[in-house]
Amino acid sequence: MCPHAQLPVTPTAPSVYVDTDVRLVGGGLTRWDVEDALESRVYPAVEREAGMEAADVDVFFDSPPADTPAGTVDLTVRARRPADVDNATAEALGQDVVRGLAAALPAASQVSAQSVAIVAAAPDEGSGSGGGSANDDDDGLSGGAIAGIVGGVLAGLALAAAAAMVAFRRGRTRGASDRDAYWQQQEGLSLAAQQEALPSATAAV
Repeated sequence: MCPHAQLPVTPTAPSVYVDTDVRLVGGGLTRWDVEDALESRVYPAVEREAGMEAADVDVFFDSPPADTPAGTVDLTVRARRPADVDNATAEALGQDVVRGLAAALPAASQVSAQSVAIVAAAPDEGSGSGGGSANDDDDGLSGGAIAGIVGGVLAGLALAAAAAMVAFRRGRTRGASDRDAYWQQQEGLSLAAQQEALPSATAAV
Protein backbone atom coordinates (compact mmCIF):
# COMPACT_ATOMS: atom_id res chain seq x y z
CA MET A 1 0.00 0.00 0.00
CA CYS A 2 1.14 3.53 -0.68
CA PRO A 3 0.54 5.96 2.22
CA HIS A 4 -0.42 9.50 1.31
CA ALA A 5 -0.53 11.36 4.61
CA GLN A 6 0.96 11.57 8.05
CA LEU A 7 -0.89 9.34 10.51
CA PRO A 8 1.25 6.86 12.47
CA VAL A 9 1.04 3.20 11.54
CA THR A 10 -0.89 2.37 14.72
CA PRO A 11 -3.21 4.68 16.63
CA THR A 12 -2.28 6.07 20.02
CA ALA A 13 -4.78 5.37 22.80
CA PRO A 14 -7.47 6.47 23.30
CA SER A 15 -7.85 7.18 19.56
CA VAL A 16 -8.73 4.52 16.98
CA TYR A 17 -8.64 4.32 13.21
CA VAL A 18 -11.61 3.57 11.00
CA ASP A 19 -10.42 2.16 7.66
CA THR A 20 -12.85 2.27 4.75
CA ASP A 21 -11.84 0.27 1.68
CA VAL A 22 -13.38 1.98 -1.33
CA ARG A 23 -13.66 0.96 -4.99
CA LEU A 24 -14.02 3.55 -7.74
CA VAL A 25 -15.36 2.28 -11.05
CA GLY A 26 -15.81 3.92 -14.45
CA GLY A 27 -15.24 7.35 -15.84
CA GLY A 28 -11.82 6.41 -17.13
CA LEU A 29 -10.33 7.24 -13.73
CA THR A 30 -6.86 5.98 -12.86
CA ARG A 31 -5.01 5.95 -9.58
CA TRP A 32 -2.96 8.90 -10.80
CA ASP A 33 -6.11 10.93 -11.49
CA VAL A 34 -7.31 10.33 -7.95
CA GLU A 35 -3.88 11.05 -6.49
CA ASP A 36 -3.69 14.34 -8.33
CA ALA A 37 -7.07 15.32 -6.83
CA LEU A 38 -6.25 14.37 -3.23
CA GLU A 39 -5.19 17.74 -1.89
CA SER A 40 -7.54 19.87 -3.95
CA ARG A 41 -10.78 17.85 -3.81
CA VAL A 42 -10.64 14.46 -2.06
CA TYR A 43 -9.38 15.45 1.39
CA PRO A 44 -11.60 18.55 1.68
CA ALA A 45 -14.72 16.64 0.58
CA VAL A 46 -14.13 13.70 2.95
CA GLU A 47 -13.32 16.04 5.84
CA ARG A 48 -16.50 18.02 5.17
CA GLU A 49 -18.78 14.97 4.92
CA ALA A 50 -17.29 13.21 7.97
CA GLY A 51 -16.78 16.35 10.07
CA MET A 52 -13.04 15.75 10.59
CA GLU A 53 -9.86 17.80 10.59
CA ALA A 54 -7.31 17.47 7.78
CA ALA A 55 -4.72 15.93 10.15
CA ASP A 56 -7.12 13.06 10.92
CA VAL A 57 -7.46 11.68 7.37
CA ASP A 58 -5.12 9.47 5.33
CA VAL A 59 -5.51 7.83 1.92
CA PHE A 60 -3.75 4.60 0.90
CA PHE A 61 -3.73 3.20 -2.60
CA ASP A 62 -3.94 -0.57 -2.56
CA SER A 63 -1.79 -2.72 -4.82
CA PRO A 64 -4.52 -4.21 -7.05
CA PRO A 65 -4.73 -8.00 -7.29
CA ALA A 66 -4.39 -9.65 -10.69
CA ASP A 67 -8.15 -10.10 -11.06
CA THR A 68 -9.04 -6.44 -10.48
CA PRO A 69 -11.33 -5.28 -13.30
CA ALA A 70 -9.98 -2.71 -15.73
CA GLY A 71 -10.99 0.87 -15.03
CA THR A 72 -11.11 0.21 -11.26
CA VAL A 73 -9.26 2.11 -8.55
CA ASP A 74 -9.05 0.63 -5.04
CA LEU A 75 -8.05 2.79 -2.11
CA THR A 76 -8.37 2.96 1.67
CA VAL A 77 -9.46 6.06 3.54
CA ARG A 78 -8.23 6.06 7.15
CA ALA A 79 -9.97 8.30 9.68
CA ARG A 80 -8.64 8.91 13.18
CA ARG A 81 -11.32 9.19 15.81
CA PRO A 82 -10.68 10.51 19.35
CA ALA A 83 -12.33 7.60 21.20
CA ASP A 84 -13.56 4.05 20.73
CA VAL A 85 -16.29 3.67 18.15
CA ASP A 86 -18.76 0.84 17.67
CA ASN A 87 -19.53 -0.96 14.42
CA ALA A 88 -22.59 1.17 13.65
CA THR A 89 -20.60 4.39 14.03
CA ALA A 90 -17.81 2.99 11.85
CA GLU A 91 -20.29 2.01 9.12
CA ALA A 92 -21.83 5.50 9.22
CA LEU A 93 -18.38 7.03 8.90
CA GLY A 94 -17.70 4.75 5.93
CA GLN A 95 -20.80 6.06 4.19
CA ASP A 96 -19.64 9.64 4.85
CA VAL A 97 -16.34 8.74 3.21
CA VAL A 98 -18.13 7.30 0.17
CA ARG A 99 -20.26 10.44 -0.19
CA GLY A 100 -17.17 12.63 0.08
CA LEU A 101 -15.34 10.66 -2.63
CA ALA A 102 -18.38 10.69 -4.90
CA ALA A 103 -18.60 14.47 -4.56
CA ALA A 104 -14.86 14.92 -5.12
CA LEU A 105 -14.69 12.56 -8.14
CA PRO A 106 -17.91 13.02 -10.14
CA ALA A 107 -16.38 11.23 -13.14
CA ALA A 108 -16.61 7.90 -11.28
CA SER A 109 -19.77 6.01 -12.21
CA GLN A 110 -19.70 4.01 -8.99
CA VAL A 111 -18.17 4.65 -5.56
CA SER A 112 -18.72 1.87 -3.03
CA ALA A 113 -17.38 0.87 0.36
CA GLN A 114 -16.02 -2.68 0.11
CA SER A 115 -15.36 -2.99 3.87
CA VAL A 116 -15.05 -0.94 7.04
CA ALA A 117 -12.65 -1.94 9.84
CA ILE A 118 -11.82 -0.50 13.26
CA VAL A 119 -8.11 -0.45 14.13
CA ALA A 120 -7.56 -0.05 17.88
CA ALA A 121 -4.42 0.93 19.74
CA ALA A 122 -2.17 -1.83 21.04
CA PRO A 123 -3.15 -2.95 24.58
CA ASP A 124 0.11 -1.76 26.19
CA GLU A 125 0.04 1.75 24.70
CA GLY A 126 -0.84 4.61 27.01
CA SER A 127 -0.91 2.36 30.07
CA GLY A 128 1.46 4.56 32.09
CA SER A 129 3.80 1.70 32.82
CA GLY A 130 6.79 4.00 33.02
CA GLY A 131 8.26 2.97 29.71
CA GLY A 132 8.68 -0.69 30.56
CA SER A 133 8.33 -3.29 27.86
CA ALA A 134 5.04 -5.14 27.55
CA ASN A 135 7.03 -8.38 27.78
CA ASP A 136 8.53 -7.51 31.17
CA ASP A 137 7.25 -9.68 34.01
CA ASP A 138 8.02 -8.86 37.65
CA ASP A 139 7.78 -12.56 38.56
CA GLY A 140 10.13 -13.70 35.80
CA LEU A 141 13.80 -13.34 35.00
CA SER A 142 15.16 -11.02 32.37
CA GLY A 143 17.28 -12.29 29.52
CA GLY A 144 20.42 -10.83 31.15
CA ALA A 145 19.74 -12.62 34.43
CA ILE A 146 19.22 -15.94 32.67
CA ALA A 147 22.44 -15.47 30.70
CA GLY A 148 24.32 -14.72 33.93
CA ILE A 149 23.01 -17.88 35.59
CA VAL A 150 23.95 -20.03 32.61
CA GLY A 151 27.42 -18.48 32.51
CA GLY A 152 27.91 -19.14 36.23
CA VAL A 153 26.87 -22.78 35.88
CA LEU A 154 29.28 -23.30 32.98
CA ALA A 155 32.13 -21.66 34.89
CA GLY A 156 31.39 -23.90 37.89
CA LEU A 157 31.47 -27.01 35.72
CA ALA A 158 34.80 -25.93 34.22
CA LEU A 159 36.30 -25.41 37.69
CA ALA A 160 35.03 -28.80 38.86
CA ALA A 161 36.56 -30.51 35.83
CA ALA A 162 39.90 -28.79 36.44
CA ALA A 163 39.88 -29.83 40.12
CA ALA A 164 39.12 -33.44 39.17
CA MET A 165 42.01 -33.47 36.70
CA VAL A 166 44.44 -32.12 39.31
CA ALA A 167 43.27 -34.68 41.85
CA PHE A 168 43.64 -37.50 39.31
CA ARG A 169 47.21 -36.48 38.48
CA ARG A 170 48.14 -36.18 42.13
CA GLY A 171 46.66 -39.62 42.76
CA ARG A 172 48.77 -41.11 40.01
CA THR A 173 51.93 -39.45 41.39
CA ARG A 174 51.13 -40.58 44.94
CA GLY A 175 50.45 -44.10 43.72
CA ALA A 176 53.84 -44.28 42.01
CA SER A 177 55.65 -43.05 45.10
CA ASP A 178 53.79 -45.55 47.29
CA ARG A 179 54.77 -48.37 44.97
CA ASP A 180 58.43 -47.29 45.10
CA ALA A 181 58.37 -47.18 48.90
CA TYR A 182 56.79 -50.63 49.07
CA TRP A 183 59.39 -52.23 46.87
CA GLN A 184 62.19 -50.43 48.70
CA GLN A 185 60.79 -51.83 51.92
CA GLN A 186 60.60 -55.31 50.44
CA GLU A 187 64.16 -55.05 49.20
CA GLY A 188 65.27 -53.87 52.64
CA LEU A 189 63.59 -56.85 54.31
CA SER A 190 65.15 -59.25 51.85
CA LEU A 191 68.59 -57.76 52.44
CA ALA A 192 68.18 -57.99 56.19
CA ALA A 193 67.14 -61.65 55.92
CA GLN A 194 70.21 -62.40 53.84
CA GLN A 195 72.46 -60.68 56.36
CA GLU A 196 70.93 -62.69 59.22
CA ALA A 197 71.52 -65.93 57.34
CA LEU A 198 75.19 -65.21 56.69
CA PRO A 199 76.60 -65.97 60.23
CA SER A 200 74.85 -69.34 60.46
CA ALA A 201 76.16 -70.27 57.06
CA THR A 202 79.73 -69.31 58.14
CA ALA A 203 79.46 -71.40 61.31
CA ALA A 204 78.33 -74.42 59.33
CA VAL A 205 81.50 -74.24 57.24
